[in-house]
Amino acid sequence: MKEKNGKVVFAAFFILFLFNLVSADAENTADEYFNQAISKYLQNDLKGAIEELKEALKLDSLHPKAKKLLIAIMEEEKSLEVKDDQELVLPGEYKIILDTIQNSLEEAQRELAELREEKEEVEERAKGFREDSDNLKEKTESLEIDLNNAKQEKEEAVLALAQTRAELNTLKKDKEWQELWRKKLEDDVAIFKKEAGGLKVKREEKEVWNPSLDNIVRGNAAFPEVAITFDADHNSNAAEEILHVLQKEGVSCTFFVTGGFIDRNPVLAKKITSQGHEVANHTDTHPHLTTYGENRRHRTLRSLRESTLREELNKAGAKFRSLTGQGMAPYWRAPYGEHNPEIRKWARN
Repeated sequence: MKEKNGKVVFAAFFILFLFNLVSADAENTADEYFNQAISKYLQNDLKGAIEELKEALKLDSLHPKAKKLLIAIMEEEKSLEVKDDQELVLPGEYKIILDTIQNSLEEAQRELAELREEKEEVEERAKGFREDSDNLKEKTESLEIDLNNAKQEKEEAVLALAQTRAELNTLKKDKEWQELWRKKLEDDVAIFKKEAGGLKVKREEKEVWNPSLDNIVRGNAAFPEVAITFDADHNSNAAEEILHVLQKEGVSCTFFVTGGFIDRNPVLAKKITSQGHEVANHTDTHPHLTTYGENRRHRTLRSLRESTLREELNKAGAKFRSLTGQGMAPYWRAPYGEHNPEIRKWARN
């Protein structure tokens, strides 16, 4: 049975040998010794085969084909020498070859163990490098954030310094210059009061009022002030954002709102009032009042009556009072900027 198994194993090696003969143009010297060992084994020259295998293993101690053939021969010839206690005694040639293989295997195992240790050491170092890389990345990101914050703080500091310098320069203006301007303002106020008194007398005498005087375009240029106004019709648009910015900067403005805006945005209308802004009239439905859209002239529309304008203004005012409990400021703004002395007179009435 053992002989049969050995022949089967050998047959497999023989087929492999034939394949190598076909696929390879030439073999090295160790392979040639192996091929000669096969030939002698086929001729039942076991010792000759062993000699050839020994020569092959001298050239290549780890020759896989030679080792496999040697093991097959040993399996086949295990019963060559047996002592009384049934201990197996191998021929000297076998022992030399086995010792050579055993030494080569042990050396290979030692090298493999060393390679595994080196691999573990390299992996440990790589792990340390990855950790260092992650830490460095985190530190870099943190430094970038700190740098951006520092840049932003620097920009804010520069702006604050510029503003402080501007305020300081304003405070350092010549006192005499301020006195001159104060006197000029007092003179202007006296002139305005005088002119207003004269207009009042003239109006009482002639019972004629000039509505164009109530068309406010700008205030007294002597005062360093700016009036900011917003119109609010049906849609809220950017009202929330505007209110947020105004509150953040501490600025109070005038909002001209329509009745339609109050109907659709009651919360916003209340918010405008609660934040201390002035609310004035922008009519109820935001209608056209002149022919400007047709001929670029501000002629009163034929369909417009004083009662119609009065109703527009009164409705918007009533809606605001009903919502907030307060009255609107005594100003109005014509929709689309369409007005003329006649329309302003109606609004004044």
